[in-house]
Amino acid sequence: MTTSLCGRSAALLVLFSAVANAQVHYHPDGGPWKQRARKGPDAVVDGWYYNLGETGIRVQLMEDTLHHLLVKHVFEGSPAHGRVKVGDVITGAGGRPFKTEHWNGYGMKVFGPEGPLLEFSKALSAAQSPKGKSKLLISLKRDGTSKKVSLKVGQKYGAYAKKFPEGCPKSEKIVRDLLVYLTSSGTTVRGGTRCTTRTHRSRSWQTARSTARRSRRTSASTLARRTHRTSRA
Repeated sequence: MTTSLCGRSAALLVLFSAVANAQVHYHPDGGPWKQRARKGPDAVVDGWYYNLGETGIRVQLMEDTLHHLLVKHVFEGSPAHGRVKVGDVITGAGGRPFKTEHWNGYGMKVFGPEGPLLEFSKALSAAQSPKGKSKLLISLKRDGTSKKVSLKVGQKYGAYAKKFPEGCPKSEKIVRDLLVYLTSSGTTVRGGTRCTTRTHRSRSWQTARSTARRSRRTSASTLARRTHRTSRA
């Protein structure tokens, strides 16, 4: 799995940080975490986990330690490959321990990204800023022993703008690359358009724009619509 693929999916962490409500349960049969993608890059992952962006790590929220993250998959060829292992528990990032417990699973009144996921995303964004020099320091526990590892996460997208999502070049780049990936991979987008040829890609862009217009309440859709107009200029 290439690092660029991890980069394209970085939007899932912050732009689309809210997940289905069922994601936060812990059923005896392993559900819903045991659900798998039938195709696409995550088809190699053995469950439905949270995406930690360019690092190449997939994690599960922990039921008993609410401010830590359990590593469930590491993509080969990603920045974390060979440095972070399945079963590791991430306890902090950016030189700081996680402090806030996740809210997921406590009802829709408090459902949101607050907790270790948000703290990790802020550390990742800082590492990708000019001052961060593309290095992300992760604190973790492995077999009861505390460790620190440094990941080279690159600066392709840079950091999020202070007034995110407005006026945020990183968000625009992520959405643009995500749409390009969808149209080039034969992915069926909302509206039933499947992108397999140049003509279909053109139609897919139109479908994506229409979808964004119908979803004006979300900042991510607003960015997708703006990015589409720019790409057509």
